[in-house]
Amino acid sequence: MSRTLLTVLADRLAEAIRSGAPAAPVPDLMAEIVSLDGAPETLFDLLVEEGRRTRRDDDRCTALLMLLGSTLGECRMAVEAEPGGAAAVILLGLFERLEEAAETGALTPDLLLGIAHQFIAARLPLPETMRDLIAGAALDSVEGAEPPTPEEMAADFAQAAEAMDHDPFLIHEQFAEQFAVFPDPVRIMSVGIMIDSDVPAMREAALGWLLDPDPQIARAVAERLAAAARQGQVSAVSAGRLAAMRPWLPGELQEPVGAAVAACRERGGALRLAEGSAPARAVRFVATGCDGAGAQSVFAQVGEGDRHVFAALLMKHGHGLREAMLQDDLGPEGAARFLGEVARAIDCVDTSPDFVRDLIAHGLATGLAAGEPPPFALLRVLDAVGLPPIAPARLEAGAIVAQLLDGLPEERRSAAATRAALAASAMWAKAYHFPASWFETDMATIVATTLTAGRKKQDAVLTRIVGPRRSHWGEQLAWIAKAVEAGADGGAMVGRGRRKLPAAEAWIDLALVARAFLDETPIEDIPLAAEIARQTLAAQRHC
Repeated sequence: MSRTLLTVLADRLAEAIRSGAPAAPVPDLMAEIVSLDGAPETLFDLLVEEGRRTRRDDDRCTALLMLLGSTLGECRMAVEAEPGGAAAVILLGLFERLEEAAETGALTPDLLLGIAHQFIAARLPLPETMRDLIAGAALDSVEGAEPPTPEEMAADFAQAAEAMDHDPFLIHEQFAEQFAVFPDPVRIMSVGIMIDSDVPAMREAALGWLLDPDPQIARAVAERLAAAARQGQVSAVSAGRLAAMRPWLPGELQEPVGAAVAACRERGGALRLAEGSAPARAVRFVATGCDGAGAQSVFAQVGEGDRHVFAALLMKHGHGLREAMLQDDLGPEGAARFLGEVARAIDCVDTSPDFVRDLIAHGLATGLAAGEPPPFALLRVLDAVGLPPIAPARLEAGAIVAQLLDGLPEERRSAAATRAALAASAMWAKAYHFPASWFETDMATIVATTLTAGRKKQDAVLTRIVGPRRSHWGEQLAWIAKAVEAGADGGAMVGRGRRKLPAAEAWIDLALVARAFLDETPIEDIPLAAEIARQTLAAQRHC
């Protein structure tokens, strides 16, 4: 990766920051460039060099941090798609560089913290030893200063709650990013101060650390909450949220959380939902298809009188629920424009509350099994769209397909209907968006396979790589079929451009091809599988 090119990009972004342009996100073109080989290491070196300058350009440092954060996000997605691949090696090298910089003082404490926050924002947790080093460097930079007392921290937290309009979800979001670079004992102490706070919103925000991916943090918070509940320090609203969250937690956390809820009940507290959360009057749910990495989103437009809310959930099949977002400043026109932009690049279809409940339940179960808890903001989204608390419940792909097809007349799910659906799948790359992102990413296996494949590279990829992973693709297709079927009664259309199809017809072919991936149908007889092989070779040529 050219240092000159990255320097130019950083300078351009720094100039935009100086002019008052929004500090995020990184523009699309820059994001593409910083995902190229060598970019993470070069950006790190440029940050070190800028930090050593006598007259440091802080806007340039901010720009470099933003670019580094973008490339870290790309690396994290690559690691999820190909564990142990090249991206994992890059990240390991960056961790080592960050640790060395903390030990040697090569980076100033504010840049150390800035880089650490970029790792956290990219969902790349820092090891405990590295957090200790960074915290030590930060403390050394303020020589002679005494750490704040718990009382001073409580006062600072109260001021922060006021600045964030006493929104517990916003408080948690902001503090979680700050706390993530602290050593575990400091994090536990900080959340404990929140639990003991006189500010209700601060106490409610503390519930979010039950969903911390670090099991030690989550366990300590659960036990602290149980103790606070016995002393009457957990409100009815918090108790209601604890009851809703309890099934989302590992078994060892459910006991202390259950004890907290029981203590509230014993003290005469009636569990209740958050103030102002009632079933929405009008909700439109829109689901996307699944991309090649297994990402599937749900959007909701909510109308309650004069109030309009837009919510979004991101599911990563195989990992769990990743993001939950709620905005009340878009309005119906802004939400419609956003959905229109999404639909130009991703398959979208109106769907039902039942589908959304099933997807969330499956995401909760998947995340629980993978040790990836859901976002705390999921509680807020459920309240806003009028869905009740949801417990984890995994849905296997075969069960989804069976549920979809078993009620159909025999002629709609027969061998002849399946052959017709398979033939139609040869044209899905033109009818739908999703095939464009469906390709295999295990580059080492792809290279090893195609080196010996001669002229029949696509056939080799199909049988040796796509074939063994057919259940993965069958699962993605099953969830697309389920989303489309759920919106079929409303006359929804699915697909793109002039090739859009009525959802009432499309979901059946999608389900039949999903069944072919999941059963013993020869992989060579599935045209969509051949498209995945073709896309895999195309992606390899561009690497």
